[in-house]
Amino acid sequence: MVGHIFEYNSAVHALKKYIDSGELGDIYYLDTARLSLGLFQRDSNVIWDLAPHDISILLYLLGKKPISVSAQGTPCVFENIFDVAYLNMVFPGNIPAYIHVSWLDPCKVRRITVVGSKKMAVYNDVENEQKIKIYDKGVDRPEYTNGGFGEFHCNYHSGDITIPTIRFVEPLKQECQHFIDCIVNHTKPTSSGREGMDVVKILETAQLSMSNGHGHEVITW
Repeated sequence: MVGHIFEYNSAVHALKKYIDSGELGDIYYLDTARLSLGLFQRDSNVIWDLAPHDISILLYLLGKKPISVSAQGTPCVFENIFDVAYLNMVFPGNIPAYIHVSWLDPCKVRRITVVGSKKMAVYNDVENEQKIKIYDKGVDRPEYTNGGFGEFHCNYHSGDITIPTIRFVEPLKQECQHFIDCIVNHTKPTSSGREGMDVVKILETAQLSMSNGHGHEVITW
């Protein structure tokens, strides 16, 4: 079992339920940001430090593995140590997911945005209470108008913002309890060693993409 603690986070569980239920509609894309000022590391870079969290969350939310990965980064402070990076993943169904990680940002950001054809959801882990907000916002494409200007007269809708009540349980406590339950019941943990290997494979592919000039690298599972 590996320590993908966000897979034991009540807010992440709630977000997955909204995705799986179809309430958000077809998923257009997902966007994550994990930013702060520091802590710089000599023997690593920001992708290996921060991106594992968001990769594990995306794999959990979608229940799928990406088919390709690309990444680009910038060494701002120390030469050859990337402290700002962007990862782009494409999941089956042509669902893109974007990850922004940084050691060099003035604000602490821990945010995941899920944009669907019906609604949009934002998970903000920095919030103490209102960690998830569901926005009844979107755009409806008009019927085909033979290529005329009217084709771009989209219908926008903006409804209520729903803030679900989420019963918070300390994620580390849930993770440890799950570990014990797996031992007692001889069951496979949610964050198994196989899941950990998948995250490392995505990180290695992202690193390869940066080394090869930011091109998309296809992953063979």
